[in-house]
Amino acid sequence: ALHIIEMGKPCGILLDGGHNLLDANYKTSMTKMVNRVVIVDSSGNQVGVVEDAASRQKYGTIQKICQQADGKDAFAEAGNMLAQIEQAATAKALSDDRIRAGYSIFVREPVTGLYGRFFIESDAHAFKNASQEVDITLAFDCMMDEKEIQQNEGGSV
Repeated sequence: ALHIIEMGKPCGILLDGGHNLLDANYKTSMTKMVNRVVIVDSSGNQVGVVEDAASRQKYGTIQKICQQADGKDAFAEAGNMLAQIEQAATAKALSDDRIRAGYSIFVREPVTGLYGRFFIESDAHAFKNASQEVDITLAFDCMMDEKEIQQNEGGSV
């Protein structure tokens, strides 16, 4: 049977470091980050700049060059070249059938600092040592702040 859900619909679970969350990992990477793009013409003369000023102030300048091409919007192309810090998180928790890819889940984990509502990109449920566990990959596309999680507490959200 085919089940269609609204992307990011809350699954009704709060993963908490002191309760049902067994392990969590969080990492960031600046390897693909770009916060300033200089647009040049075919002779190499600068014709414009697209930048993320807040990111430059926080992290310094990470720049690329975009050469104008006939018939193309160089400013739009330069804007598409801007890239933020990549964030990735995985978690292992006591399994619940409601934890499935496509839904969102609330996480509160003080050690890694994972707080918020995250999209579940993937899930893998397994039986280990007489208990059922789930490994999930979390996306950072939809996050809420800690206050919103506290308002939705109570075992299920």
